[in-house]
Amino acid sequence: MKPKQVIIELCVLFAIYALAFFCWPVLSGTIYGNMTLDINMHDTYFVMSASSFQLLVLGTFSILTTLIYFIRAIVKRYKNKIVNIVLITSDFLLIIMLIRIYRMILLLEQTLDVNTKGGWTIYPPLSALGHQSPSAEITRHQHFDNYMFIPITIFMLILVVSSILTGKNWQTNTHEQTIS
Repeated sequence: MKPKQVIIELCVLFAIYALAFFCWPVLSGTIYGNMTLDINMHDTYFVMSASSFQLLVLGTFSILTTLIYFIRAIVKRYKNKIVNIVLITSDFLLIIMLIRIYRMILLLEQTLDVNTKGGWTIYPPLSALGHQSPSAEITRHQHFDNYMFIPITIFMLILVVSSILTGKNWQTNTHEQTIS
């Protein structure tokens, strides 16, 4: 690996991070105020602090890095070691971020489900029904969390394929070979 190529890749990564870092304050409107993002949903009020902001920046950075380096790896046919290593690392980081986002979506949906049902009390109370049994209402609706497995699976497949192709194209030098 040449030092010039490493410096170029570090500059590209820094540019992607700067884009992700300056993109979110402009989009969320926090460039002029404090660094919290307030979301009002139904009767629940969410405040995202700086740690969630950092999660958004890192998530955006990992998505942009994965997509840019995936395109670069395809164009170079997985022959460039640095591009392949950055792709594998950013793809792994993206999968971790998607799993964290999936967990947050599950918690949000559980909160919204409990709030829309009015808690655990069955109305009218059972003592007011006499000898009748309440009709069971089963409502099934699609949740967003069902669709989170699709991008996670796609990026895991990209990770596996890029790892296999990187290993295939990896040229070991004579001083790196092991004696068997």
